[in-house]
Amino acid sequence: MELGCLTLNQKKRYLLKYAFSDFKFLFFTMISQLKSTLIIALPLFLLAFYTPKKEVRWLTDYDQAMTKAKQDDKLILLYFSGSDWCKPCIQLKKDVFESQNFKSYAEDKFILVQLDFPRLKKNRLPAQQLKHNESLAEKYNTKGEFPLVVLLDSSEQVIGKTNYKGDGPEAFISALQSYQE
Repeated sequence: MELGCLTLNQKKRYLLKYAFSDFKFLFFTMISQLKSTLIIALPLFLLAFYTPKKEVRWLTDYDQAMTKAKQDDKLILLYFSGSDWCKPCIQLKKDVFESQNFKSYAEDKFILVQLDFPRLKKNRLPAQQLKHNESLAEKYNTKGEFPLVVLLDSSEQVIGKTNYKGDGPEAFISALQSYQE
């Protein structure tokens, strides 16, 4: 099309129409290429900084824990809790046991055993588990303290006992370390 015979307004509209369509084409081409690059690069970037969270396994069977402690040459950490009524127990679990610091520390040192005494009907333990927990409480938690953490060696000797004072994972780990020295 010859632009010389068009009026100034027609020339502007013609240029805007084709200039805009070229810009639009370039813009969407660049966006499409950027999407392709991001689809590949973003997961690789995120994967480079991903560190999986450590998970520790809590047992509920004392005999199984004792067998494993003897095999692995580890201490047993008994955790007496009231998971649905004891605020310090809930806080200990949240502040310490769910922290990466504790998980990293406990992984190589302890066989973890939770002895729970829930009160709500929906959290009620099977009768056999409740009887099991009560028999261990009679032996290791005679005062009925909650929460109570008891460290045992593989010969079932008590190394130490502690409660949670709300000081966070580092202080709690320090308390556990003091029993191992």
